[in-house]
Amino acid sequence: GLSVNSGIRPFRGKEGLWSQVVWSNATREAFREDPLSFYNDFWLPHFPPHTYTNTNHQYYKPNAAHEAISKIATLPNANIHVITQNIDGLHSATIHPWDYENKLIEAHGRLGLYKCIPESDS
Repeated sequence: GLSVNSGIRPFRGKEGLWSQVVWSNATREAFREDPLSFYNDFWLPHFPPHTYTNTNHQYYKPNAAHEAISKIATLPNANIHVITQNIDGLHSATIHPWDYENKLIEAHGRLGLYKCIPESDS
């Protein structure tokens, strides 16, 4: 993953989260069945809230790859959108300013940015 050089362990691969976590714990169905267990047994141990916030990345910082992508996205006449599966928010925390609110698509969402599941979907 792009954020490994920022100190975040990858989701895939030998040392990745998904190779060490039972997939059945990380599903919407598991959340619906027992939200408290989902958070206490899966979410909080792997995504401690003190390590992520929306605006202050004091634990993890964007690395050179994040910065390079933000610079490419601001090239003159560039019609570029960045699509990421990363949920760490580091693309939006780069030193180089860019229009991430309109040009960044976080396919799996972002830690610290939550949305309620509609009642019809629970």
